[in-house]
Amino acid sequence: MAEDDGTKSNHGMSAEELQKMKEAREKAKSVSVMGKLKEETIKKTADKVQTKPKHIIAYPEFAPVIKANRPPLVTWRRFLLALYLSAGATATMYILTKVSHQH
Repeated sequence: MAEDDGTKSNHGMSAEELQKMKEAREKAKSVSVMGKLKEETIKKTADKVQTKPKHIIAYPEFAPVIKANRPPLVTWRRFLLALYLSAGATATMYILTKVSHQH
């Protein structure tokens, strides 16, 4: 290797340039290692967050209130169907009582 007096080495670089390149390489290696460590830490933390168990509510009175938009219990169609069936049942009972009293 050449000395610090500015002479060129076998690659056409001075000792100062070689030293600067070595320092730059070391810095780049440490940055890439730190980047990898940060990525691994982030992945581990994300895995812990994703595998964290959800809270189990043991008592329903403490459960959050969720209002569901349910359809109405009585609709026109259901009302008319109930009216039709009750009219049919009433007519059947009336006819049966008239037939049974004739004998």
